[in-house]
Amino acid sequence: MYGLDDVFYTLEAKRLPTPGTGREREYVIGDGSKQSGGIERFKENLHGNDLLYSGMIAYIQEDRKPSWLANVNQWVSDLMAYPPTNAHATWSQHDLLREEATAIPILQEFSSHHHRAHGNPIQLWHFWLDLAATCWP
Repeated sequence: MYGLDDVFYTLEAKRLPTPGTGREREYVIGDGSKQSGGIERFKENLHGNDLLYSGMIAYIQEDRKPSWLANVNQWVSDLMAYPPTNAHATWSQHDLLREEATAIPILQEFSSHHHRAHGNPIQLWHFWLDLAATCWP
């Protein structure tokens, strides 16, 4: 049973693209000087400590070719090949986003599994709301 102050789910929200310079990959990882990336925060136990499930919301504000999914998964692949020096958690194939079925055209859903720096692994559910869509229901 949960009390009023108990955390049972954590959400992190990011914009795609992230505004400003040098922050393009912030959905996944920060700029190196601080751990400000969305997925990174969960992997490094900065969000969702001791939780088995949490989520991320992305506000898609600009169409991107290739797709945002391809971009995000490429950033994760880059981290597998070239891990950040300040990271405690390792990056692997499990960190890649996998598409889930959704019936809402402006909403995409993905899942990913992450080993953390310390503690239990976490499964993230990613909900991407396409604000750049040309037609809304």
